[in-house]
Amino acid sequence: MYSPSYARQTYNQSIELVNRLNILFIIFLHSNAHIHLHRRLIQLDQQLFPYVHIDYSTKRARLDYQYIHKELLRKSVTLMLLWQECKEQYPDGYQYSQFCHLYRQWIGQLDPVMRKEHRAGEKMFVDYTGQTIGVYDLSTNQIREIQIFIA
Repeated sequence: MYSPSYARQTYNQSIELVNRLNILFIIFLHSNAHIHLHRRLIQLDQQLFPYVHIDYSTKRARLDYQYIHKELLRKSVTLMLLWQECKEQYPDGYQYSQFCHLYRQWIGQLDPVMRKEHRAGEKMFVDYTGQTIGVYDLSTNQIREIQIFIA
């Protein structure tokens, strides 16, 4: 005898079974396809971008940080000038940004602290920059060279 509830129950069980089988089949296909796709992408990557070992240590000169530091103490010497000198000697050497980065790393390892103990307002420390600048004097209509002091 036909019963709508029995038919609905049978239909639901068969749909559930089909759904489970479909899901398992899809998971199986996806996992295999994923593995196959992953292998294929690795192969394609190796074909398009073959591994080439570059030995940078032979192309780049070792920087003499002591020399750079000493030269920077001279008037009008900048990191740009020192880098240009280095680049002339070693054309395959560091670019300017890396040159500055490496020098600043080296500077960070130094401890150039000179502590002077004093009470506020008791003493004043003065230094001059070493270079002069031209100042126009209105009374004599001439340019005079003056020192710059830092206190």
